[in-house]
Amino acid sequence: MSDAYPTRQMPQKDGTQAVLFGPWLLKSAFQPIFTLRTGKAEIAGFEGLVRPFMAARASSPATLFRTTQGPDRRRLETVTRDLHMANAATLPVKNALLFINLDPSTFSDRMGIAEALSGLRKQWAKTGAAAQRLVCEITEGKAKSPALLFALADTIRANGFKLAIDDYGADDSDAERLAKLRPDIVKFDGRWITRLMETKPGYSHIKDMARRFCDHGIETVFEGIEQLRQLELSEAAGATYVQGFVLARPKIAPTTFGRFVEATPQNAREILRAAAIRLVVEDQPGIGYGHRAA
Repeated sequence: MSDAYPTRQMPQKDGTQAVLFGPWLLKSAFQPIFTLRTGKAEIAGFEGLVRPFMAARASSPATLFRTTQGPDRRRLETVTRDLHMANAATLPVKNALLFINLDPSTFSDRMGIAEALSGLRKQWAKTGAAAQRLVCEITEGKAKSPALLFALADTIRANGFKLAIDDYGADDSDAERLAKLRPDIVKFDGRWITRLMETKPGYSHIKDMARRFCDHGIETVFEGIEQLRQLELSEAAGATYVQGFVLARPKIAPTTFGRFVEATPQNAREILRAAAIRLVVEDQPGIGYGHRAA
């Protein structure tokens, strides 16, 4: 095991956990994932996202992952997942799903997959939450082989976790691959659905896909939603869940998302609409795609 990045737990005064990973201080951020299909606005889950700091200054997740390679990269993936699971206890919705990322490109054999998922199961068991509340997102990283990709999916299911495919519509995320992976949840790539929403044929295609996934028992997440119009189109298209800056930005734990929980469902929709209008007024389109990592 590499000694380049020693790891040390750093409990914070606010009750959250942080990790010192070599020169980096890592903290958890969470972004809510909402459901609107019941006619209400409710938080259904949270995605865990890492926020790195170096010398007390915030850095980008992209820089952290770009500069951490080899065995330390694999350790980093594990450390961030464990960190998000530990900090999930601070979230205001106790029965919500927790989405965490698994990069298939970091696995070189089946043994490594089995060890990673065994460790994941043990860490999640410490939270006392049911296995079905943990959603393992297979990210867009390219697996060493199709066999290893399918082994990762099978091992996720074998441990009782939900399986999600991230960034559907981008790169290798095609229908044939999806059919073989048999996910519980599909997350539509934000840039992709934004382009499709610009035309009637494109939007019809989105609605048709959402319907077909639903018919096969697969839930959908429309991510990267940054405009009120996109939010309304996502709801009308039948998306199971929606995620994006127009709804709520990621917040470092402990978060301020309790306001959505304390509000009545109708008021929660007004909170979302007000946030969406404020974003439009501030004219901040296109800023939702730089935060994704672990």
